[in-house]
Amino acid sequence: MSSPPRKPRSTHLAQVARPWRLLFLVYFVLLTIGTHLPSTDLTGQGSVLPDKLIHFFAFGILTLLLWRSRLIPLAWLVPAAVSVWIPIDEWTQQLAGPGRVIALDDMIAGWMGVATATSLIFVLSPWGSTPLRASRRRFHYLMDQVVADRRVGLRLIFIPSIAFLILFFVPWTLAEYWPPMAWAGTYVQSLFLGCLAVTVSIGLLLLTAPFRAAATRLREETPCLDCGEPLSLDTADEHGGVTCPTCSSYGWGAQWEPLVTPPTVLSITPRFILGLACFLVVAVGWISLGELILQSTPPTFAKTIELPLFLLGAAIGAAAATAIIAGLTSRKVTRMGWTCPACTFDLSGAPSQAALRRCPECTRMVMDWQNAQRADEVHFERHARTVMSITAVSRVTGLAREAVLSRILGTDALLSSYYFAFLVPNLFRRLFGEGALAAAFLPTYEKLNREDPVIARQLASATMGIVLVITGVLVAIAELIVVAISAMMTDPGPALWLLMIMLPYAPLVCVVAILGAMLQVHGRFGPTAAAPIVLNATITAAAIIGYTVFGLESSDSRLMLVEAMSIAVVLAGLIQVAWSWIALRSHEKIGIRLSGARDHVREMFRKAGPMILGLGVLQVNTLIDGLIASYANYRGSRQFFDLTWPLDEHAMAVLNFAQRLYQFPLGVFGIAVATAIYPMLSRLADDRPAFSDMVRRGLRLVFFIGFPASLGLMIVARPLTATILQGGAFSSSDTGRVAFVLLGYASCVWAYSMIQVVTRAFYAKGDTMTPVRIAISVVVLNLVLNLVLIWTPLREAGLAWSTAICATLQLTILLRYLRRHVDLPLDRSTRVSFMKTVALTLVMVVALEGVMLMPFEWYWIQYVQQLATLVLVGTLVIAGGAKLLGMPELRWALGGRASPNGG
Repeated sequence: MSSPPRKPRSTHLAQVARPWRLLFLVYFVLLTIGTHLPSTDLTGQGSVLPDKLIHFFAFGILTLLLWRSRLIPLAWLVPAAVSVWIPIDEWTQQLAGPGRVIALDDMIAGWMGVATATSLIFVLSPWGSTPLRASRRRFHYLMDQVVADRRVGLRLIFIPSIAFLILFFVPWTLAEYWPPMAWAGTYVQSLFLGCLAVTVSIGLLLLTAPFRAAATRLREETPCLDCGEPLSLDTADEHGGVTCPTCSSYGWGAQWEPLVTPPTVLSITPRFILGLACFLVVAVGWISLGELILQSTPPTFAKTIELPLFLLGAAIGAAAATAIIAGLTSRKVTRMGWTCPACTFDLSGAPSQAALRRCPECTRMVMDWQNAQRADEVHFERHARTVMSITAVSRVTGLAREAVLSRILGTDALLSSYYFAFLVPNLFRRLFGEGALAAAFLPTYEKLNREDPVIARQLASATMGIVLVITGVLVAIAELIVVAISAMMTDPGPALWLLMIMLPYAPLVCVVAILGAMLQVHGRFGPTAAAPIVLNATITAAAIIGYTVFGLESSDSRLMLVEAMSIAVVLAGLIQVAWSWIALRSHEKIGIRLSGARDHVREMFRKAGPMILGLGVLQVNTLIDGLIASYANYRGSRQFFDLTWPLDEHAMAVLNFAQRLYQFPLGVFGIAVATAIYPMLSRLADDRPAFSDMVRRGLRLVFFIGFPASLGLMIVARPLTATILQGGAFSSSDTGRVAFVLLGYASCVWAYSMIQVVTRAFYAKGDTMTPVRIAISVVVLNLVLNLVLIWTPLREAGLAWSTAICATLQLTILLRYLRRHVDLPLDRSTRVSFMKTVALTLVMVVALEGVMLMPFEWYWIQYVQQLATLVLVGTLVIAGGAKLLGMPELRWALGGRASPNGG
C-alpha cells in the first residue's frame, strides 16, 4: 500500500508572518479601543505632551508591525495606509461620547510617528547594492526566526510591556493621591521618555541571546531565506548565486554571513564621525525648519508638537546616517573582490575556481560580490516597483510643496508669475529628465556597455560635455532675449525677471538626465527617481524661510519671497547633479569631454531631436497651456487687441495647482512603469514575440492603474483639492476653481500613462519619426482647441479638456501604427484585462458615489475625513476585485514577476 502523497511545505514567508500578523491584529484592536474610550486624557498637571507622545509612538509602532506582518506587499504603501487610517480613527472618536472632538494636533503627532517608522523601514528594507540587500534579507530572516519562537516572542512582548506599565503608569497614577509622588505629574514628559528608554533597553537585552543563536544556526544550516529549506552550496552558479529547488527563489552564496568590514577598510572612528555628522545635520535642519513653522502657530499647538518634532528629526537623522554607513560598507565589500571582508585574507590565488570559497583564516564564506552585482538582473516589474515607490515619495513632497505655497500665497498673481517663469526650466526637466534625452541616450549606451564599456564611457563623457555647451549657449541667448523683451516693455512685471533667475537650471537637469540613464542601465533606478525630492524640498524650505524672514506685508516682501524660491531651483539643480554623480561612481568613473565616440554621439543626437517632440507632446501642450494662461502676467494687462483676455492674473496658479494634483498618479504609475520598462524593451528589440509580450504587459499594467485613477480622481477632485491646498490664503472659492480644472486633466490619466509606454516602444525599435508626425498634428489641434475653449464658460478649464481630448486622439493613432512593431498590441488577453479593469472601475465609482452621498460639513477636517474614506474604499474595491478575478496585474503592480504565459 503506497503512502499518501507528501503535503507540500508552506513557504517560509507565510509561516513567519503569522506571529507578526497576530501581534499586529491584537495591537490594532487594543489601540483602536484605547483611542475610542470616553476619556484617554494623560495630560498630567496641565501638560499635553505625554498624550501626543503616546499618539506619536502608538502609530509608529502600528506602522512597523503592519510592515513586518506582510499584510500589504509594498513597503511604501504601509505608511500610506496608516496615514489614511489616522484621520478616520480621529473622526470616529466622536462616536465615543459627547466630549470627544477631532484634534488636529493628535493627527499631526500620529503622522510624525508614521514618518519616524518610515525612516526605519527605509533603512531596513532590502534596497541598494547586492551585498546590502542580502545583508538586510538576512536580518529579516533572523528576526522572523526569533519571533516565530513563541516563548521568546511572548517574553519580548510582555516583559517590556509590564515593565513600562509599572515604571510609568504606577507613578503617574500615584501622583494625584500621594504627595511624595507629585513629581511624576510635574515631570510627566521626562518620566514617559525615560520609562520608554528603559523598556527598549530591556527588549534589546532579551533579544540579544536568541538573535545570536539564530545567527549561528543560519551559518550552519544555510537555509533559503524565502522558504527555509536547506540549500547546497555545491549548486552555486558562476556568479555565486544559488537557486532554491523548492521555491525557485534566487539568493547569494554568502548571504548567510553578516555584512562587516575590518577596521583597515572602514575604521570605527570615521564611521562614528560620519554617522554623527549626518545625524546632526539632518536632525538640526529638520528641527530648525519645524521651529520656523511653529513660530506662526498658536503657542499651545506649538508646545504640543515640539517634542514629537524633535524625536522625528532625531529618527530621520539616525536613519540617514545608518543608510549612508551601510551603503559605504556594501560598496567596500563589492570592490574587495576575492579579499575576505572579515579578515582581509586574499583568496584570489586559491586553487579552487568555485564561485564560493571558504576563508582559511576566519572560516567565513566568501564570494566575488562585484561579479554578483553585475549579474544581478531582474524583470521590469521590480524596477517599476522601485521607481513607483520613490516617485510616490517624490510626488508627495511635491504636493507638500504646493500645500505650503497655496497657504502662503493662495492664487496670488505673483505666484502665477513664478509658475510662468518655472515653465521653461521645468519643461527641460520633464523632456530631458523624464523623456527625450534619456530615451535617445539609453539604448546606445546600453548596447555599448555590453559590447565595449570603454566606448560607452567615452559616449557618456562626450554627451555630457556637448549637452553642457549647447544648453549653456542656449541659456545665455535666452537670457539676452529676455533682457531685450523686458527693455521693450513699459511694465514687464516680475515674470521675466524670475525666468532669468531660473534658466540656469536647464543645463543642470540635462546632466542629471544623462547620469540617470547610465544608472538605469546599471540597474540603479532609485537615485534618479529620488532627484525631484531634492527640488521639492529646496523650494519648500526657501518658501518657509522666506515667509518667516520677509513676511507678506508689502509687494516688495512678496517679491523677495518668490525670488528666494527661484534661486532655490538653481541650487536644487546643483545638488541633483552631485547626488547622481556620487551614485554613479560605484559603477563608472565618468569625466566631461567634448570628443570621443563621435559616430555614436552623432547618431544619438540625430535621434534625440524627433524624440523631444514625440515623447514630449504632453509637456509641450502643458507649456502652451501655461503661455495662454499667463498672458495677463507677462503682458502686464488683459488687453488683447480690442478684446479683454478671458483669463485673469490668477489663472496660471489655478492651472498649475490642478496639474500638480493629476500628475501625482501619472508620475507614480504611468511614467514610472515606462521608465522601468524602457531598458527591457531596448534589449528585446530584435526579438519580436518577446518584445510584443513586454509591450502588452506594460499596457495592461498602466491601464489597470490609470483607468481607476482617472475616474477616482474626478470623483475626489474637490475633497482632494481642499485637503491639499485649502487654508491660509487659499480660500474655498479657490478650491472650487482648481477642482473644476482638475476634472478635465483627470479624465485622461489612463491615456497619458499608456502614451508613455507606447512611445517608448517605438523608440526601442528605432522608429522615431512615426511619433513625431502624430505629435505635430496633436500639438496644432491642442493649440486650436485651447484658443477656442478659453472663450467658453470653461475658461481655464478649457485648457485641461483640450489636453485630455488630444491625449485620447494621440493614443488611438499611436496604437494603430504600433502594429508595425507589435503583433496585436491589443490581443485577446489584453482586451479581457481592459474589460475587467473597466468593470472594477464602474463598481468603484458606484461605491465612491455612495460615500459622497454621506452628509458632512464644509470644513477642512471634514474634507480630510471624506478623502481618507474615499481612498480606502476605492483601493479596497480595486485590489479586492482584482484578487477575486485573479488578475495578474495586481501582482505586477506590487512588483511580482509575470509567469511565462503572461499571467
